[in-house]
Amino acid sequence: MREKTVSLVKLHEGFNEKLYKCTEDKLTIGYGFNLEAIKMPEKVGAMWLELILDDLEAQLKKHIIFYDVLSDARKTVLLDMAYNLGIAGLLQFKKMLLAMQQKKFTQAADEMLASKWAQQVKSRAYRLSEMMRRGEYDVR
Repeated sequence: MREKTVSLVKLHEGFNEKLYKCTEDKLTIGYGFNLEAIKMPEKVGAMWLELILDDLEAQLKKHIIFYDVLSDARKTVLLDMAYNLGIAGLLQFKKMLLAMQQKKFTQAADEMLASKWAQQVKSRAYRLSEMMRRGEYDVR
C-alpha cells in the first residue's frame, strides 16, 4: 500500500527542487512539503546534509586539481567552507588555494583568517584555519 500511496502523492504534487509558494501562499518545496506547517526531522536533515556534501565534494574534485592529494582534515576544511560559501565563494580564496597547491599550509591558514569571511564566521574560521595549519581534525 505505501508504495502506491507514494506514487500517487508524487503524481499529484509533482516535484520542485526550489522553494515556491503553493496555491495557499505557503512556502513549499519538494513533493509539496509545506515548510510553514511541518518540521524537518533531524534524520531528514542529516540525510540532506550528506547528499549536499557528496555533491560539493564532486565539485571540489572537478575545480581543485590537487584536492585528492590533500589530507582528510584539509579536504574537510574545503568541504566545510564550500558548504558555507558555495563553490563559487570558496574559489574566490585564490591566495589560499595557491598556497595549498604549493603545500604552504600555514600561509593558506593565514589567508583564511585575513578574509572578510573570517570576520563573519569567527570561531568557524579559527577552527578551520587551525585544521588547515596542522592537517588534523578539530571538532570540539
